[in-house]
Amino acid sequence: MFNWEIRKLRVVEMIKETNPDIIAFQEVRMDAVGVRSQLLELQDMLADYHWMVVQPANEVQKMKHTYWKGWEREGIGMLSKLAIIKSTTISIPYMSGPDTNQRIALHAIIGEEEETAVNVLTVHFSYDRQQQCNNAARIMNYISEKHLDNVILLGDFNTYSDFEWPLRIFTDKSLKPVNLCYDMVMPEAKRPKIIFSDVWQSKPKQTASGLTFSNMPTPGYESRPDRILVSKHFQIVSSSLLGNGIIYREKFKYNIYWNRLRLVISSSYNSFRGIYGYSCIQDCGPRGSCRCGFRVLQRLFPFIKSPMPCLLFCFFINLIFLTLASYIFSSSLYTVFQVMAEEFYPSDHLMLTSKLELKSH
Repeated sequence: MFNWEIRKLRVVEMIKETNPDIIAFQEVRMDAVGVRSQLLELQDMLADYHWMVVQPANEVQKMKHTYWKGWEREGIGMLSKLAIIKSTTISIPYMSGPDTNQRIALHAIIGEEEETAVNVLTVHFSYDRQQQCNNAARIMNYISEKHLDNVILLGDFNTYSDFEWPLRIFTDKSLKPVNLCYDMVMPEAKRPKIIFSDVWQSKPKQTASGLTFSNMPTPGYESRPDRILVSKHFQIVSSSLLGNGIIYREKFKYNIYWNRLRLVISSSYNSFRGIYGYSCIQDCGPRGSCRCGFRVLQRLFPFIKSPMPCLLFCFFINLIFLTLASYIFSSSLYTVFQVMAEEFYPSDHLMLTSKLELKSH
């Protein structure tokens, strides 16, 4: 949700540039009441994507004293140029562990006829390693039980570079007890009829790392949670990563600055009217930088009865702080922004794509 009104412009731009037939999304926000969702807003801006499926999984945990309404749910979804014949929500039961978020998967049958269609499954696995085992086992069991063929499995697997056991449930020819997820997979799925290939690792000339995630404060990309896995009847023609934070920063920074200023003015006006609390529809940075601290200023200077003096005071305080910070930490800030460009406005700003051809069989 970081600056969604601006970020969706870049998302649409990237989709138009790559022109995929099917797109999977995770952490999609939507309203608890009504039909508004981020996917619906994107669909309105993308004329060729007539088919959409979206499913909420969790209620969004709002900050304390939040007074805005909307975007209360979060889930996963797909946009498609091709007909979605049927879609199914796959529930992933919570077993145990620190991650109490409800995890689901979406299964869409996409094509002209069900007999020749492809089975597309999108997932968003847990961040906890052992719970990832449960997530992966549930999906592999589902694929085995339904005897699915022509399968594309994609999404955010939250994979750690030192814990790929959940992914190997899909890519190993047979599951061995050495796999730390072994006990969670049902017997018939331990020797699966479908073996998946990772599109990024399947091209012998692929030299790039394929890393897509950077976790503050670690600089640079450090893991590859975003994957596209395909069954054997797909020929992997190509795979690529598009986008980075530099493009987003240079093209949209003034839009973002204006959006944040607009939020500050709106928040100040609400405070002047006696409406206090967390005002931003989304987090606007690691420190919630879209907020100006108007309420704090009123408490420090109760004689200020109008929002305009507070805005001016806030503006000059921020200007002085940024000037000093830029002077003192200029070399450090330059290094961080160069090495970790994707974190300029905290997001990876990357899209993983793959061109596939379905073999005749």
